[in-house]
Amino acid sequence: MPGTQKTFDWLCSKDIKIALTTGFDRGIASTMLEQLGWNDGVIESVVCSDEVVKGRPAPDLIFKAMQKTGVTSVRQTVAVGDTVSDVLAAHHAGVAMSFGVLTGSHNKSQLVKYPHTALLNSVTELPEYLLNLQGVTSNG
Repeated sequence: MPGTQKTFDWLCSKDIKIALTTGFDRGIASTMLEQLGWNDGVIESVVCSDEVVKGRPAPDLIFKAMQKTGVTSVRQTVAVGDTVSDVLAAHHAGVAMSFGVLTGSHNKSQLVKYPHTALLNSVTELPEYLLNLQGVTSNG
């Protein structure tokens, strides 16, 4: 999605760890990440469906991502996803914030029905939302 790399770069500049979770198995996920150019160390961890017992909407993928990145508290975890299963997994995990993104699989009328912190038109809105919510200072 356009702007994702810029969002990743901003998160990294704030020392925020990035972990991806996916319903794909490791082989497919690795191929996709390579094609996207996301194997450059920006992403700290990728958790695939074949690494957990239950996929979304269970919280297992999120918990495994936390474990792999050394994050021990759901209160320090933010989840972003574009499906109902993504926002439900975040809710089931009890993360601090959960964002539905409208540029993906599901639209606003589908996502708005489920618990979330906010719905974003694009992942590029995440930094601004976090800045406004948390009072984080921007590097420009």
